[in-house]
Amino acid sequence: MAALCEAEETGRSVGVRIQRPLPSGREWFELSVARKRVPPGEPPRFVVLSRNITASKLAEDRLDASEQAFRALVEHSPDAIVRYDLSCRLVYLNPAMLRLIGHPEAELLGRTPADGYSPVVDVNRYMERIRHAATTGKEQSHDDVVYRASTGDIRWHHLRIVPELGADGAVSSVLAIARDIHELKENELRFRTLSENLPNFLARFDHECRFIYANPVVEHAFQMPAESLIGKRQMELDQRGPEGQAEALEECIRKAFATGEANECEARWRTPDGTEVFEIRHVPERDTSGRIVSVLGIAHTITRLRLAEQALRASEREFRTLAENAPDIIIRYDLECRRVYVNPAYEEKASMQRESVSNVAVGDLWSAGVSMSAEVYEAYLRTVIETGEPADIVLSIGGDEAGQGVAGNKSYYSVHIVAERDAQGQVSGALAVGHDITDLTKAKQRLEESQRQLREMSALRDRARDEERNSIAHEVHDELGQVLTAMKLGISTLRMVPGGDAPVLGERIAKLLELSDRSIQVVRDVAYRLRPAALEVGVVPALEWLGEEFTRNSGIPCRLEAQDGKPPLSEEQAMVLFRAVQEGLTNVARHAGAQRVDIKLSWADSLCRLQLSDDGRGFDPEAVGRKSFGLLGIRERARRIGGEVVIGSRPGRGSRIDLKLPCGDLDSLPSDTSERGHS
Repeated sequence: MAALCEAEETGRSVGVRIQRPLPSGREWFELSVARKRVPPGEPPRFVVLSRNITASKLAEDRLDASEQAFRALVEHSPDAIVRYDLSCRLVYLNPAMLRLIGHPEAELLGRTPADGYSPVVDVNRYMERIRHAATTGKEQSHDDVVYRASTGDIRWHHLRIVPELGADGAVSSVLAIARDIHELKENELRFRTLSENLPNFLARFDHECRFIYANPVVEHAFQMPAESLIGKRQMELDQRGPEGQAEALEECIRKAFATGEANECEARWRTPDGTEVFEIRHVPERDTSGRIVSVLGIAHTITRLRLAEQALRASEREFRTLAENAPDIIIRYDLECRRVYVNPAYEEKASMQRESVSNVAVGDLWSAGVSMSAEVYEAYLRTVIETGEPADIVLSIGGDEAGQGVAGNKSYYSVHIVAERDAQGQVSGALAVGHDITDLTKAKQRLEESQRQLREMSALRDRARDEERNSIAHEVHDELGQVLTAMKLGISTLRMVPGGDAPVLGERIAKLLELSDRSIQVVRDVAYRLRPAALEVGVVPALEWLGEEFTRNSGIPCRLEAQDGKPPLSEEQAMVLFRAVQEGLTNVARHAGAQRVDIKLSWADSLCRLQLSDDGRGFDPEAVGRKSFGLLGIRERARRIGGEVVIGSRPGRGSRIDLKLPCGDLDSLPSDTSERGHS
């Protein structure tokens, strides 16, 4: 009715849409109402034309719903979306694009990107891409579009240009969808910078195990540019590794795609640098939605490691071969001083199986008959491990059969302990090698016992000789001296007999008296050498007499410097000191060619020290000492009473005898310094 009234009032046709129920369902009709001209006075007449528009109305409803859905989607999308007509004029932009541009929508609609509003940096190329999509009807995708935001920031975007088709199937508009991929792009650039400067192999594979990226190291190894690798599978390339290796590597790539977890494997490739061993890690890569889009292969060479492992295994085999067949005891310890290996020789000597001693501390299973405690032995081990310096010790095991003398069932071992190091040079444990020196030790003990007995016999001989000398000296001095004196007196009385003043007889008497005096002096000298009477006064006067006699006989000045007082020496100690100086001065007179001799005597803290030095031609002590029985005699005499002699000399630099003797009672002293050291 409203349409009729409007048509009557306006005199124009009025269109209206109505919905009517029909047996087939509700349908839409479009009515056109027009007033028909009639003569005046007649009632108004109307012409109504009806057209069924149900199909077009449903299409409009679907289009409207689609537009509403489109609006709802793009209005809330984080992507910047714009729509252009075929003349590149802006007909729509979503809130994300408005925020990016920073201008009101009213100022932008109907303008083209060339009008200066577009955030795209390269506007001309951007418009070419829009026109190309409008002309060809093909969608485009680009990752190299740079946008400048209203804040001035430059950011990378992924751009999709999608042509929109009208009802007739022709392009009616173009949609540009820009997604911010700046962080992704920056990460990709950083990845490229890193991958192209790394020494490792880096390659990226798609779901079909095809190369989609390869860094320069891969190019160098395969001797081909990345462009030739892209799109190919490993098995399609030159097989630079063992047969079946390419298939195994592709299986690892597929596994990474299937499980979403990284995996590792090894490979061998022939490279320009030779055949190398690589450790490869396949890492799945995901997009922002978490979907696996590629797998990154990272390979680094472990050739040196494998060679080192091979060398280590070979070294271990050699060690085992040596250790298993060595007659010496060999024990390996870890950093905690636990046994980690013993060889068969140890098992035999200790009567233990290696399983029972492995990973056992030093203190456990330690024999009670060992001469060194477990704590002291472990201290040696720890010192070697901490310092890396080797150590040598001697152990004895067992006891004497008779309880005295040379050991019966006692065994001796010389143990050499060294630090073991790993490939990095760090100490990883210690190795002890024990060599059986029982026979050598027992032979040495027997030799020392023989030497001790010889020294005792030599001492007895020297004492007997000294006693004999004393006896001879007394007899010569007392008996022969008295006889010679009596002879001298008898010869002197010849002058008083008749005719004693005859010249010839007087001359002969004078000669006999002179001969008697010389004989008496010879007797005195012999007696003094056999038993210096000065020793009864003290060792210092005796040395002064020796020096004076040396100077008188050789013409070489001899100076004695002695400490004030009397040294606390026994008769035997004084004799050793006297004989040492006597022998030394004799050697100087015979061999040194010296211009001066100095003797220095001092004592303190139960030790007496004598030094005799000259400025002569010198000698080699090692060469001469073995041939000079006089020097050997000095050493032996001093050694018997616990003394020590050091003889020093260099050719052309003179020589020196340094004698040290203990002072005091000889019964409290060991008979030999070597025995004292052994005990």
